[in-house]
Amino acid sequence: LLQADLKDLRTFLEKGESPIYSDEKILGRWQLDGNATINHMKRTKIGIDVAASYVDGSGAMRETSVKMKSREFRQFKEGVIDVLLNDAKLFVFPDEELVFVPPSPPEPTAPREPEEDEYGNPYAEYSAPGSYGAGQFQRRPQPVAPSPQKREEPKEKEGSWKRQTMGRYKIQFENAAVENRATFKSSRLIIKDMFPYPVQRSGLPTGSRGNRAIIKVDLIFSRVY
Repeated sequence: LLQADLKDLRTFLEKGESPIYSDEKILGRWQLDGNATINHMKRTKIGIDVAASYVDGSGAMRETSVKMKSREFRQFKEGVIDVLLNDAKLFVFPDEELVFVPPSPPEPTAPREPEEDEYGNPYAEYSAPGSYGAGQFQRRPQPVAPSPQKREEPKEKEGSWKRQTMGRYKIQFENAAVENRATFKSSRLIIKDMFPYPVQRSGLPTGSRGNRAIIKVDLIFSRVY
């Protein structure tokens, strides 16, 4: 606290704006904007050639281009945006550090409650698959409660940021081979090529070797504060 500019801190507390950091639009807490991400993806990925990479038969990485299909787009929305990244957050600090926090996994599903007659009727657990003759009644299979699933805490991704020009930044996550470009536009932060997603290569049958290629999807965040 003693190393901070106390005059700037007082101005921030009184007016909600820091003169020192007012130009750094990237600072603050951000949350994934699913609708904006999907709309942006429609404009930049659907029905057009998109750069992608794949592994050929010899194991070498190759570059290609693919066209994302509508079915794959729906799968991305339902499986990635609505479930995997629905509450992802990004914290950007003044010391050029940042943290990406994925959402927590859903709670495990509770076991099915037994129906009323499973306790009230002493013969409810039996069924008669054939005739009602002697020896034809069989015990119904009893519901087995699923074993509790272990919830793994989401792994945060730490990184750093650096401003290039006004509203344009470079982001480097730890252990990442390349940097990501980020742009601040209309109160939203667009991080380019942040999420890898597999799509099918055109002309190759499903399940064949090398029929999948990886595209990079932009993620858009809205400011929380």
